[in-house]
Amino acid sequence: LNHQGLHTLGGREIDSLLLSNVINPWLQEFVAEEELQRMHHWLLYKCQMVKERLSQRDTATFGIEGKLKSFSGDPVNEVFILNRDKDLYPLLRPLLQETTLMTRNLLSESSVNPSDLSSVVLVGGPTKTPALREHLEREFPDVVIHTRIDPMTVVAQGAALFGGSIKKTVTFEGSSTENAVPIRIEYDPIS
Repeated sequence: LNHQGLHTLGGREIDSLLLSNVINPWLQEFVAEEELQRMHHWLLYKCQMVKERLSQRDTATFGIEGKLKSFSGDPVNEVFILNRDKDLYPLLRPLLQETTLMTRNLLSESSVNPSDLSSVVLVGGPTKTPALREHLEREFPDVVIHTRIDPMTVVAQGAALFGGSIKKTVTFEGSSTENAVPIRIEYDPIS
């Protein structure tokens, strides 16, 4: 019936929030700002790994592994332990509220009452976060939140269904030569 979303609301934004609000404040005790900037992409990657682990466990470790240099030039080997409830969930709350607001607006625009929904299929990697699932269950108590379907598989299936709904015609417009055969490829939409 309708769709709505924010392209910036997702896994990468959560990684950035974790880095800027939790990891960098810890590291600034040991490491210069220039060093943090130099290793920014690696730190974001590590934040992604920790975020994914915190989607499965209550705690996760964030090890520097000597990749950063301290103020004195020595390798930093600190290991931080992050807690899902203390470190990750406070960062997610505003995003969860924004998601709920977007969902309610979308339903309203489509003249659908939340009580009309029988179930919700979660789409995309960030929906693996238990906080999102718990939040949706609280916000929409009469709706079944499907958690058995892999949210990344849903992305691929949705793209395939969408791709199959578009009529596409491709005509070869290359140069004509004696041995060239013009090709026209066309398929009908499947939905």
